[in-house]
Amino acid sequence: MKTLLLAAILAATFAAGAVAGQSAWRPFATDTSRGEYGTYAAAFAKVERPKALAVRFTGTAGGRGLVEGVWRLNCQAEVKVRAGALLVVNVATAKSCNLSGSAIGGGGTLRVELLRRP
Repeated sequence: MKTLLLAAILAATFAAGAVAGQSAWRPFATDTSRGEYGTYAAAFAKVERPKALAVRFTGTAGGRGLVEGVWRLNCQAEVKVRAGALLVVNVATAKSCNLSGSAIGGGGTLRVELLRRP
């Protein structure tokens, strides 16, 4: 009985987290390009105290839903650790981060969005 109750609680928690995770991303920088023969879109922004960052490429450029995208991330953080200790890098511990995303595609519409978790 306890195992069944624990499994139900875990399933409900996971389902709530999955739904919240889908809607929690907020765009903070975007660029859109439209062209008959080719498209290029790029966005760049600095984020103070990020929790999580993402880049989304959308549009009709490139055919088959594929575009050539590039992203770059540069974060700054100060930590005190023991010599030889493993430091796992996580944007949530950063003081600030610079995030950029760019994409190139064929004719049509292309959009680059930089997103963050609030």
